Amino acid sequence: MSTLQKHLEEDLATLHELLYTKGPLPPRHVRSVASAIVRKWLVEGALNKLAHELSVKFELVAYGTSAVFDALPNAPEVNFFLAGGVNLNGLPIRSMYASRAPYTGNPPIPVDTPVEFFPPGKYLGSKRIYFEGNSFSAEQIITFVANKAGGVHLDLRREKPWQEQLEQAAAYMTFGNPNNETKRRIVELGEPGGPCMLVLPKERGNIWSCLEIEMLSAAQALLNVRCNGESLIIWGET
Repeated sequence: MSTLQKHLEEDLATLHELLYTKGPLPPRHVRSVASAIVRKWLVEGALNKLAHELSVKFELVAYGTSAVFDALPNAPEVNFFLAGGVNLNGLPIRSMYASRAPYTGNPPIPVDTPVEFFPPGKYLGSKRIYFEGNSFSAEQIITFVANKAGGVHLDLRREKPWQEQLEQAAAYMTFGNPNNETKRRIVELGEPGGPCMLVLPKERGNIWSCLEIEMLSAAQALLNVRCNGESLIIWGET
């Protein structure tokens, strides 16, 4: 077994131990541990290097969003979209959007995002968050969380406009239960149509931003990586 292969197995085991807990998963674990692992294997290209070393094909399992982002230019009333693909408090946080227009019974954009198998580069380029006319890729999200938002580094400088815009998206829609509430509800944190929080009672003490939701989704995609069409590791029950 090569050093790189050994490190991948160890990092996947670390993600498995980190993400599969009996109680609520703290967002800080995703930010400070998962972001470093995901950045190394995807953004820094270690997974592609290992694929070349072993002459294999790796694929990540994630929800495809191309139909959503193709439709967004024709739905100006939609100002926010989150691909997601995780469960919090038993609720699937997936294909969530916000619209300025009243709901008519039909969503203005596709919401049935299909499961797809992504080569690492295609996954990094896939769009995962939309806010006020700006789209953000998996690579931008992973890099921002790891390099700017306290994952590997904490850097408060925002040299590029997209970094500031992504931070605004992170503040727009949050999830959790900082005030120990007992019922699921949506709380407006400002003016109607502005920032809001989806209260999830079992997430007591936690506040998840859309960045941490997508970081968790990326970590799960890496954890479930496929090699030549087969699951790389079959995890037992926890």
